[in-house]
Order: sequence, then C-alpha cells, then structure tokens
Amino acid sequence: MWGDYKRFSDEYWINEDDDKEPDSDDDCDCDLELLRPPAVTTLGLLSQATIKTWMIIEGTVSTVVVVIVVIMTGAMKKAVEDAIRSTTEFFNEKLTAMREVVEKQCETIGFLEHKVKTLEKETNHLEQYSRRSHLRINGMKVVRGEGHAVDYKQQVSNFVSHTLRDKGGVPISLNPEDIDAAHPLPSKKPNDIPTIIVRFHAREKRDKVIAARRQLKGKKITINEDLTSKNFKLLKELQKCEKFSSAWSWNGKIYAIKQGGDRAQRFDIHDA
Repeated sequence: MWGDYKRFSDEYWINEDDDKEPDSDDDCDCDLELLRPPAVTTLGLLSQATIKTWMIIEGTVSTVVVVIVVIMTGAMKKAVEDAIRSTTEFFNEKLTAMREVVEKQCETIGFLEHKVKTLEKETNHLEQYSRRSHLRINGMKVVRGEGHAVDYKQQVSNFVSHTLRDKGGVPISLNPEDIDAAHPLPSKKPNDIPTIIVRFHAREKRDKVIAARRQLKGKKITINEDLTSKNFKLLKELQKCEKFSSAWSWNGKIYAIKQGGDRAQRFDIHDA
C-alpha cells in the first residue's frame, strides 16, 4: 500500500514517489502521525543498556559483599578466638599464682594449727602440774559450830581418818598439819553441798587419799583430782562415750578402757 520511504528526519519518514503538496495543514499532520513508526527511541535503548549494566554491577557488588563478609567473618572469628585465648591465658596465670598463694597459706595455717595445739598441750600440762598436790572432795557435809568459823582442814582430816583405809586395811592417818589449805568452792545452787578443794603439803599423803577413793563407791561422796578445765571436759566425754567401759584420771593424766578390752589407754586433750 505504501511505497518506499526515505528518512526525513531522526523520527519522520516520507514516500519518495509522492511529490504532491498536501492539501492542507490538517492532512499533513495526519500523514505525519501515520508515518511515525513504533520504533524504539534512543532513550529506550539507553534504558535497557543501563539495566543490563546495573544488573552486572549488582551481581559483582553482591559477589564482592559476600567475599568481604566471608573475609570479615574469618577476621572477626580469629580476633574473637585470639581474645578468648589471651583472656584464658591471663586468668590461668592468675589462677596458678593464686593457687600457689593458697597452698603456701594452707601450709602456714597447718603449721600454726600444729603449733597452737602443741602450745595448748604444754600449757595444759603445766597448769595440771601446778595442781598436782590438790584434791576435790564432793558431797562431804561440814559440821558447823555455833559462833565459830568452819575449820575445813580439821573437817577434811576427820573425814579421811574415819572413812578411808590403805591397802592393808589400816585407817589413813591425816592430820590438819598435813594440809596446806582447804576451802569450799562456790556452788551453783544455795542448797547444794559445796565442793571442797584441798592442797596437801606432801604428795605422798595426797596419793594415799586418792588411791583409797574406790572405797567411797556407792556413796554420795567422791574424791577426784583437781583437773584443768580441758582435762575435766575430756574425762567427761570419755565417760559418756559408749565405746569405753570406764574412764578416770591419775596424776593429772586421763585414761580409758574400751568396751570388751582390758588395757587402759591414755588420752590427751586433742585426742578425743
């Protein structure tokens, strides 16, 4: 229907065989509109190229980002591992140093504890030695004379001479002059019979009296050594313990026999 066309401008084309003038301006405009082809403009071509370029760039950037993330992740992982390793080594060194200090302190504490126990034993032995001439009489009633102070030396000598006997059955002779001092100890209750503590001039007299104390078994009167507080506590613990059949003191030393045994065993204040 249409003849050959030649390019009239960048966007318009005309028929080479058509030499006629257009009849009017309206006809010209219509022909021109009809002659406009559905061509792709320069802007459209540029847009497609740009899109392709951006797609290439986007893919490249994504690849670079992934590489960077991998590198950074590896670097961060290494940095974290190095930090953890460094921190662990630091605290291990501190822990080792603290362990050495604690071990030295434990050694010092052990040495001091042993020394304290040794000093306690020595002090206890010295205190007990100072009481070697003493006896305590519990439950002995005192006869009080009217208007006169109680002569505890006389009361003790009368009690021993009339009550106790030696191994041969002979009454033990004890005079007031054999006693250095005798006096009652404070009682917990007003109506209780006070304990009388006696200090002898001679150990021989004291030992004769304490040796005859078994004759008072079953009575309400007892004669005991004047023990230190630690030795007295030890003796009471052994007497209450079910593992031992009996416990007693002799010359300030504590002894006990195990159940079913027949041999006495000596105990010190840190043994029980």
